[in-house]
Amino acid sequence: MLGTESNDLLTRVDGAPMGDMISRFWQPAALSEELPRPGGPPIRVKLLGRQFIAFRDETGSVGLLDSRCPHRSVDLFFGRNEGDGLRCVYHGWKFNVSGRCLDLPSEPADSRMKARITAKAYPVKEAASMIWAYVGPEPTPPKMSDLELMDLPAGHVYSSKRLMTCNYMQALEGSIDTAHLTFLHRSMKPAGKDVFGVGDLLKFSDSDGAPKFFCNDTPYGMAISARRNGDDDSYYWRVTQWLMPLGVLVPTAPDMVCRANFFIPIDDTNCWWYRIRYHLTRPLTSDEHDLVVGAHVLHHLLRHDQVA
Repeated sequence: MLGTESNDLLTRVDGAPMGDMISRFWQPAALSEELPRPGGPPIRVKLLGRQFIAFRDETGSVGLLDSRCPHRSVDLFFGRNEGDGLRCVYHGWKFNVSGRCLDLPSEPADSRMKARITAKAYPVKEAASMIWAYVGPEPTPPKMSDLELMDLPAGHVYSSKRLMTCNYMQALEGSIDTAHLTFLHRSMKPAGKDVFGVGDLLKFSDSDGAPKFFCNDTPYGMAISARRNGDDDSYYWRVTQWLMPLGVLVPTAPDMVCRANFFIPIDDTNCWWYRIRYHLTRPLTSDEHDLVVGAHVLHHLLRHDQVA
């Protein structure tokens, strides 16, 4: 168990060293569906305790800006998306997706001030139905990771997100941990349609609750292997890939749907769980898609019931 000081160093991200480190990696900032149409209203985005706004311009490009207008710090969430840029509600200053000032209506037409004004903007890319962002300090961001799920056709991948009221490390550790499957996910009755090919997992995790772990460092993080007793002459292995610092590739059966999880810190005590389900060689079937979407909708219904 970690002491308080080490635990705080590992889990706190708001103005803390771990938040600075995480900011230097590309991370999901929103789902593409949260900005469904060009010229639509902006949305709030909170990462690492910091407030941003995102909007999609008339060309379909996405901008991620600091939430405060550089003029009088008015919240740009209340700004008006005019297609080519977002106009602040206070003095009408307008900024495009790269932060360049397009209009200063309170200044003379020949004013040179516009050329010197910028809003802080951050690099973004869309992949796997998500908007990825780099919010670190370097002016030139690092190359985005070339994950296998990034360039798949739309029908091959489905991404969703859910709020977790815990710090990111608690959620990340749970996704890496295989031992808890025996107890938390124990099968209480015979499985129905085995859409994700977890039959062997249920069989062997139910019978062997004490897997042996083997960890190997990798260039991208760590491979965490868990070995359970299988049949009389075999072992059952699950190999989880930790994608430093926030991602997990969950083990899956051959030719079945692959699963990736990213746990994105909102602040010190909340995180987003981005769930990506994908197949490398074919579109998701209706059963696979319906099961993933159904779990996503059920989660939101349960959260609404809790709030109520």
